[in-house]
Amino acid sequence: MSDDELKRMWSEFGKNMHTVGLMMALSFVVGVTGIVALIFVFIAIGNLKRINFYLKDNRLEDFRSKYIQAFVLRMVGVLIMVGGLVGMIFTGFFGDDWMFLFAPIVIGLIIVIAGGALEMKAWDILKSFFEDQGNYFPAILHRDLVDGCNNLKTAALMYLLSFLIITLLIGIIFQIMGYFKLAKLKDLIAPYYQTTPAAPVQTQTPTPPVQSNPNSNAPKYCPNCGAEVKGTGKFCAECGSPLT
Repeated sequence: MSDDELKRMWSEFGKNMHTVGLMMALSFVVGVTGIVALIFVFIAIGNLKRINFYLKDNRLEDFRSKYIQAFVLRMVGVLIMVGGLVGMIFTGFFGDDWMFLFAPIVIGLIIVIAGGALEMKAWDILKSFFEDQGNYFPAILHRDLVDGCNNLKTAALMYLLSFLIITLLIGIIFQIMGYFKLAKLKDLIAPYYQTTPAAPVQTQTPTPPVQSNPNSNAPKYCPNCGAEVKGTGKFCAECGSPLT
């Protein structure tokens, strides 16, 4: 795989992250865009898998694995918690055993917390990968990628504290910021990150001085009669023959 092809794949990853950030921002207004954002997150993770076919860096695979595991844990934990809450509501109306269903809520919460901690670890791994790529990515982009991973790690922590409500909003803001910073990879193959070569300095070659013909003052003779020609006439004054 050529370097240009690798940059194109990183650019695709950045474009998908840009879509994720945009959909997350719109989720404040249209909640369904959060689902679209999740779809594009997994598309971006697929981009990393293809990139790693070339780079063969264990950290990229480790990030993918841990992020997917974290997502599964969170979803399972939420489903268990919802099941427990529904059961509590149902038994609250039709029986006295609703307290037995409090255990699934606690178990689900523990699983959700484990998923959040695993996601924080995943972003740490991706951050470690980007930190070692300082010679590959431009300096400005390199800093944004590291900051983006830090923002997404902070977002995962805020989600763990989402029962405080305000931390949930802070988490969403940090998440959007992180996605948009990673989205800057989309410009990796654009002129923004390409160095414009300096125009070559053109030096003027000095014009050599015009040298006068050393024979310009020498006497001229008629080619026909041999008489010396004086002046600038075109015919010989002695025989009348042309001088050219």
